[in-house]
Amino acid sequence: MIFLFITKLQQLIFQFCWFILILFDFIYKIIKMKKKSTKKQINIFLNPLFYFFGIIILLICNISYESLLSKSLEIRVFSLAVLLFLLFALPFLSKRNFLKNADFSILKNPFMLIYSLWVSLHGISIFIAQNTEESLHEFLKTGSFFVFFIFLLLYIVPQKDSRTIFLKVMVLFTLLISVIGIVQALNLFSEHGFSFNNAKLIKGNFSNKNMFSQVLFFGFTFSAFSIYFLKNEWKKLAFITTLSSLLMIVLLMTRGVWLALFVASIISLIFFVIYIRKYIQKSHLSRKSVLVFSGVVLASIILLGVVSLQFDYGQKAKKRIENSFKLSDTSTLSRFMLWGETTKIIEENPVLGVGSGNWKVEILKYDVIRYRDGWIVPRRVHNDYLTILSETGFVGLIVYLTIFGFIIFYLISIMRKAEYPDDKVFALALFFATIGYMCFSFFSFPKERVEAQIFLNVIFAFSTFLYYQTKNKKNAQSSKSALPILLIIALGFSSVTVFSSWKRMQAEIAINEMYVNLSQNRSKATIYPLIKDIRSPFVSISPRNTPFLQLKAKFMYSLGENPEDVIKVYQDALKDSPYHVRTIIELANIYFDAGDLDNAMKYGEMAYEYSPSNEVVLLSLALFVEQLGQLDSSLYYLEKVSPSSLKSSYYQHITRVLKKKAIVLLDKETNQAMKVEIANLANANDGQSVRIIHNRSQNNNTSYEYEFMKEVQKQFEHNYPEYAKNYVSPLLIEYGVISNDTD
Repeated sequence: MIFLFITKLQQLIFQFCWFILILFDFIYKIIKMKKKSTKKQINIFLNPLFYFFGIIILLICNISYESLLSKSLEIRVFSLAVLLFLLFALPFLSKRNFLKNADFSILKNPFMLIYSLWVSLHGISIFIAQNTEESLHEFLKTGSFFVFFIFLLLYIVPQKDSRTIFLKVMVLFTLLISVIGIVQALNLFSEHGFSFNNAKLIKGNFSNKNMFSQVLFFGFTFSAFSIYFLKNEWKKLAFITTLSSLLMIVLLMTRGVWLALFVASIISLIFFVIYIRKYIQKSHLSRKSVLVFSGVVLASIILLGVVSLQFDYGQKAKKRIENSFKLSDTSTLSRFMLWGETTKIIEENPVLGVGSGNWKVEILKYDVIRYRDGWIVPRRVHNDYLTILSETGFVGLIVYLTIFGFIIFYLISIMRKAEYPDDKVFALALFFATIGYMCFSFFSFPKERVEAQIFLNVIFAFSTFLYYQTKNKKNAQSSKSALPILLIIALGFSSVTVFSSWKRMQAEIAINEMYVNLSQNRSKATIYPLIKDIRSPFVSISPRNTPFLQLKAKFMYSLGENPEDVIKVYQDALKDSPYHVRTIIELANIYFDAGDLDNAMKYGEMAYEYSPSNEVVLLSLALFVEQLGQLDSSLYYLEKVSPSSLKSSYYQHITRVLKKKAIVLLDKETNQAMKVEIANLANANDGQSVRIIHNRSQNNNTSYEYEFMKEVQKQFEHNYPEYAKNYVSPLLIEYGVISNDTD
């Protein structure tokens, strides 16, 4: 098996080296082109559009920062906002106002009204949301994407060669991320073996393999269509890039993207046959080229499948495909659970929802926080449609679907009515990407990711512009009166988004630094300045769905701050996320440590209301009521705990409570021999007998006290057979161990 793996690894390395040689050959041929061709190529690379798309796609969609909690999300929002601010500030800084040349009549398109309504709904959400900071940031992000779309529509897309340059940049981008993925795969597989668990670690410059796969979907789409549009070496490079991106998609095993590819291919093929096939010249799309491309793709997938089946990876892939139909996969079931709980939010807030960015706040009151060697807090629905429905209500979902309805209508109209075949084919590419995006939005959260929104708004801009080109524009008036208003809106959104993202990044960096400083046992004076002003009007919850103030309070308490100050910070944290169980139970424990049992019970019961199955909450409440002398209630909470993943302190807790309970039982018992057995069992084996009693109560669905008395009777009969014949303890009858008619 090891020899087989090494052999296959050598083949992969050979294929990778062949890929690099092809790339160098491509670059060499560009350099050695004839003078006329070279001049044309240089003009393309010196075109400002190339640098615009290069910055937007090659740079912003790849940028990340290791000091952030979320390495790529906020830094990309910040980078896009900075670029937009600079672009729209340029007319004020330069005598040449390039925007004056734009055709503003396109802004009268009804799609603009729907998109602006979508942004407005996010603005209204600020006044509805429990957490206004998250809602405000979502509003700013959505507004910035809208501004980005307007800039594309007015100035970028109408430029000559915008389509060609966009496609070339997409080919380069897809090549870059595919090579990064291939290198990561080779490193992981060569060191740890070819398995699915290792494949999950391949994520490129993105947050996880699913996001990586979704971006590869866009890259694959536009690279594949670039084979039709581009010429010479670019066509060859597009072919290689298409193949490598598709192989990476297969390797990453993201089922939502697989489904997107399948559905988009079927639907697009239908529209291709109906509207486009008869317009395509054989020289552009010959039967031979289609067969060669399809054959290579199919052979590569089969090869990968045959190789992978020899290892754990292939077996896991097969199992995941089977589980997709059986709906028995763990990740699928967990998502269904979240979807089910999300419907409760929708039922309570059907019209306008709970406010954008607030699903992660509201979902916490439905017992979704788990504790398994750490807190597991859900961050996303993994379904954009349910996210939109819960956060902006049915109104928001209708508007959102209408946006896509317009785009699909535009693209179908372009395929039907466009004058040039190239426009029809490009509309099909945009259509393919749109359908795919809508498919994997059912299982993921591309709405949150900057790179996905950049591609989506590029699609929106090209679709709207091409549709506008098919309309009769004789009566269209290019009014420039909207320019000042446009500039004010654009600068407003971009500048505030820059500041908002900057503050959010500062908060994330501060939390990371706190962890580092605490691990190195730094002094209080070093750590406290980091957490002093961690919260701002733009940020209150971390990317891990934890209130920043909860983290601040936790660190303050560990640093020995005044408990009253710590409690105040915890209470402020609950204003940001009122159902965050970890914040609530930590506050309850601080009250308990301070001797305030009333407030400890108040917040402990609040935590139990929102998370009645959380083991930390159950253990804390058991301790609280034990201190209040409510031993039956303490045992009630302990009986609900599944101790398989807990430390032995759990059994110590049960032992302590049962010992206290035994004292109560001893007062009720009249027989001295029975008293001895009760005392012996409560103190035996440092709680080992308690483990047996616990397991029996769990298996038999009986109470601890019943099993305890049952064990006492067993020992009593064994050690005092004469007493056992003549004496029945009233406690045995009280707890149902022996019925009243027993002799």
